This record gives sequence, structure tokens and C-alpha cells, in this order.
Amino acid sequence: MPGLRKGCTLGAEVTIIEQGVFHIFRLRQFYLNHLKRKMFNKIVVLYSTVMIVLFAIAATLVYQYQTQRILREQTDANLKSAHVLNIYLSRQYEGIQNIFQQIYGDATLSDELIYFLNNEYESYLKYRLDLYTRTGEQRLRSFNTLLKNYLEQESSARSVSIYSYPNNFYMHISRTNQQLNNEAGSKNKWETWFARREQHSWDTMPQNESSGSSGGSGPRSYSYSRELKDPWTLNRVGMMNVEFDARQISSWLESRASVKGRILVLNAQGTVIYDSEDEYYGQTYPYHLEQEKAGDWVELDEPSKVNILNVGNAGLSVVGIVSQSLIKESTESLRTGLILVTLVFMAASFA
Repeated sequence: MPGLRKGCTLGAEVTIIEQGVFHIFRLRQFYLNHLKRKMFNKIVVLYSTVMIVLFAIAATLVYQYQTQRILREQTDANLKSAHVLNIYLSRQYEGIQNIFQQIYGDATLSDELIYFLNNEYESYLKYRLDLYTRTGEQRLRSFNTLLKNYLEQESSARSVSIYSYPNNFYMHISRTNQQLNNEAGSKNKWETWFARREQHSWDTMPQNESSGSSGGSGPRSYSYSRELKDPWTLNRVGMMNVEFDARQISSWLESRASVKGRILVLNAQGTVIYDSEDEYYGQTYPYHLEQEKAGDWVELDEPSKVNILNVGNAGLSVVGIVSQSLIKESTESLRTGLILVTLVFMAASFA
């Protein structure tokens, strides 16, 4: 049996060798019969080879050109989206600053607000009544009326909260209601929150603290905070916090620009207050971005083109990112089409 198996193996190897020799012989016969003695066939083979090489080179050049064109279009569209969002955030910031200018520019409004922050709510109501009696005006200007008008005009704003440092309470004003709440919880937690907001004018709102949320299931939101000071003594008496709906950013972008790639909004500390792909929201962005590298390939999650725009004096940055995978995805159909066309031309040349 061992001898028989060995004989079969040798026989198979001999057969393979014979087949190889046979194919080589046939190729040699083909060369002798069709090429060596026939100049026309040689010319046809040379022509086909040259055409194949030319088709391959042409396809490669077309692919590279179209890839650069798509990259340029994607980057320009991403930059346009970043500019649109920059304008949107600039208007938000200007609207908030206008509120503060109106309050501090009107002695009646600023005095009323400072009295509200420094005294119990019952005393504040008595102050308002006395002011109404003394002036005799039917409609007195009030800071909460000013804030309600602001909410009516600014569709992206969800609410405004005014916190009192001396009395540990806050007034929450939305479009539909107005609530006065005493701070629940430890004083340290209260002061820690204020200290954080002093350092982070723009920040995300915890979902269990944002208006209308319950159990951490509320929509994404971000806010702007600014301390309130007595204009006469410059004492810190409270803080105003304006909360915005992050979904409005997406609606604004979709209605005014064809969004390509990822759009981020970062505060001065690098915290992401908006992410079009909702991956880094509320986190510190893990990659260092430099303004001078805008438009270049930067190594992030993957090699990407980056656009960076600063939002005036607001302390925000809009970052547009076009990843390499997005470019490859956009050129996939182009690559497949070029390969098919090149193969067809090659087959025609051989035929």
C-alpha cells in the first residue's frame, strides 16, 4: 500500500509537469504561427498594449482630478456651513449683550433688578407697588417683561434664569410661565456651579437641569451665563443664565446650507456645546486644533481637513471637519465607473 500511494503521487506530478510543458508548447506555437512571422499581428499586440497603458493612465488622472474636485467641493461646503453657523451664534451673542445694555442703560430697570436680587420676593413686590404708586404710570418697565420680550423674539432661546447670590433663590422665565424657586441642595454645590459658570460663559446644560427635562431625557441644550453686579457698588449680586435649544442649530444649518462633514461648536475651554454627529456633546474635544492649520490635513479620528472660525468676541469657535473616509465614500461610485469603462476599452482593444 505505501508503495502504491507513492506511485500515484509520482504519477500526478508527472501529469502536472506534462500539462505545463504542453501549455508552454502551445504558447510557443502561437508565437511562432501568429507573431514571429506576421508583422501585422505584432503591430496589433503592440497597439493593444499601448492602448491599455494609455487607458490606465487616463483613468488614473481622471480619478485624481475628480477626487481633488470633490475634496474641494466638500471642503468649501463645510466652510460655508461653518460661516452660516458663525453668523447664527454671533447674532445670539449680540442679542444677549443687548439685554444687558438695556438693563444697565436704564436706571429704573437696573435698580429694580438689583433690589430683586438683594431682597426677599415679598419685599420686591412691595417695592414694585410703591414704585407704581409713586410714578403713577400704568405700565412700568420691568426686567422680567424685557426678558419675556427677548424670548418671544429669539426663537432659539428656551428660558432665562436669574440667580440671587444673597438669598439663594432663582427666577426661571420661559415663554409659557414664570417660576420662583429656592435652591435645593448644599450651599457648596450651589457655589461650585456658580464658580464653573464664571469660568465657562458658554457651556452645556445638564439634562436634569435644562428646562422641560425629566430624568435626564431632555433635548440637548447649551447656555450663556454672565454675572450681575450692582452698578453703584460693583458688588456681585447674582447671575443670569440664558438657555438655548441645540436642535435649532441643526434646523438653521439645514435650511441655509448643504451640510458636508462634521460641524462642532467649542467654548473657550474646548468643551463641545454642539456636535452635528452628537458624539462629543458635553465633552472636552480630545484633539488639539490650531488656527494656523486650518485647511490642512490634520490627524484626528482619521486624517481630515479642518476649518476653524472664531465667533467674534463671544468666546466660541466653529469647527468644520471633512474626513478622509467621507471623501472616499463620495468617490466610490466614480472609482467603480472608471474601472468598468477602462475594462470595456481594454476588451475593445483586444477584440
